[in-house]
Amino acid sequence: MTLETSEISESRLQGLMLFRVVLVTLFLGSALAVDTTALANFGDLKNATIVGLIVFTYFVTIIYALLLKRVSADRLAKVQLVVDTLTTFALTLITSGLDSVFLFLFYINIINAAVVVGRRFALYLAAATTLLLIGLAAIDLRWVRIEQIYPILRPTGATYLRLGLNAAATFVTGLLAGQLADRLGKATEEIVRQQGDIAQLRALNFNILESLSSGLVTVDAKERIIFFNRAAREITQREEDEVLGRPLEEVMPALWRAIRDSSGRRSEVLFSRPDGVSLYLGYTVSELFGAGEFEGGKIIIFQDLSEIKHLEAQMRRSERFAAVGQLAAAIAHEIRNPLASISGSVEMLQHASANPDEEILMSIVLKEVDRLNTLITNFLDYARPHDMRPQPVRLLSVLEDIVALVGERALVDLKKVSADLVIEADEQSFRQIIWNLINNAIEAGNSKPEIRLQTWSDSSFAFLAIEDNGEGVPVELREKVFEPFFTTKEKGTGLGLPTIFRMMEEHGGNMTLMDGTELGGARFELAFPLVNR
Repeated sequence: MTLETSEISESRLQGLMLFRVVLVTLFLGSALAVDTTALANFGDLKNATIVGLIVFTYFVTIIYALLLKRVSADRLAKVQLVVDTLTTFALTLITSGLDSVFLFLFYINIINAAVVVGRRFALYLAAATTLLLIGLAAIDLRWVRIEQIYPILRPTGATYLRLGLNAAATFVTGLLAGQLADRLGKATEEIVRQQGDIAQLRALNFNILESLSSGLVTVDAKERIIFFNRAAREITQREEDEVLGRPLEEVMPALWRAIRDSSGRRSEVLFSRPDGVSLYLGYTVSELFGAGEFEGGKIIIFQDLSEIKHLEAQMRRSERFAAVGQLAAAIAHEIRNPLASISGSVEMLQHASANPDEEILMSIVLKEVDRLNTLITNFLDYARPHDMRPQPVRLLSVLEDIVALVGERALVDLKKVSADLVIEADEQSFRQIIWNLINNAIEAGNSKPEIRLQTWSDSSFAFLAIEDNGEGVPVELREKVFEPFFTTKEKGTGLGLPTIFRMMEEHGGNMTLMDGTELGGARFELAFPLVNR
């Protein structure tokens, strides 16, 4: 058998002990109940023996139970069956021998031996039982004289007939019980094997679903969640015990609304995690067929597309940057030359004019020319490639210099900045990037601006997070803030963040905008290449 013998024997051995107690209680107890004087008349050998056998059976069963964990189940089973057979012999000896109503207990012992131990031991026990039956026949035939038990002499022929029939019955019982036990064992083995195969298939199926990189949610016909795999838990930041049995509408309301009309098409939805982070999820929905009580449910497979969306936006932005750069190079000088002429002419007119109103108007024109010239300068700075001279730059040293320039304008926390990080960057460009971002953070903060800087690294990049305590940037605007000329400031040019983003790309790094994790405002995460990565 594939199932361990000790495990089978132990479980059957417990059944054997329980069977013995029930049998003794029913049959011997009923015998005493019929003869109510037995307990009061211990002088009678028969009554004393029956009561003694009842007490003995309960006592040895307790002993067997105590030995169950200390002695091998196979050995303990054989000892019990031998003791049961001897006990049966004693019982039949005092209750008319071969005429005893308890003679059938010999056959039960043989059947028990076949079921618990096996066919071979059952045949051995049948042979031993035959010898005991011969002993009973010897007493009947007066080969052994026990006058107190068998005062009446029985006919010789009848005794031989009973002996032959019972001896044959013991071996037939042993053979049949052995065959049935073998079949039972094989059937049990097959059931156990199939159960093991089913368990392995279930484990394999579970592990496959748990190993998927895509989130998988299964709901029943009432749209209650019945399965939530590992990727789904990681994407949604929810644990299994939080979602199982709950309606999908409560756990993922945006996805629930979206799938009602999706009809199996691949679609996308904006999902908000419990921590407030918004993700773009791409999902497909399939009907759940052949699932018994879960028939009519749905299988929902989804992936986090946020990073892909971010890369797509970066690509579109880079393409626009390239187009704008080409345009800027072509028209910059064409715009600046007329501006210089306009500015010079107005200045000459201003000096020659004696009319105060005209002087005011010409001052306004000069201011607007200067503003337009500044805008063109910023635009050219954004559009034209910068002259990068990468060198090792110690992050903490540069950050300390910039924080010193900030002074009392804001409370800047450098406690989470590592002193060991050295990046590969153009130092002037790096200073400009950090200075502009910190200035933006100060302008975005409340009346008491707070800024927190934090660094960490992996094998290739050093990461710097700049977080403020302002109002943050809405999700729908986060991609637009890196586009040229988009601004939320009244006097902004919309070229500050695009220029920084362009410079980050020129460094071989990248920049991401997200919700603040500590101060609650905007959080910019910058990635710079490490030295000797």
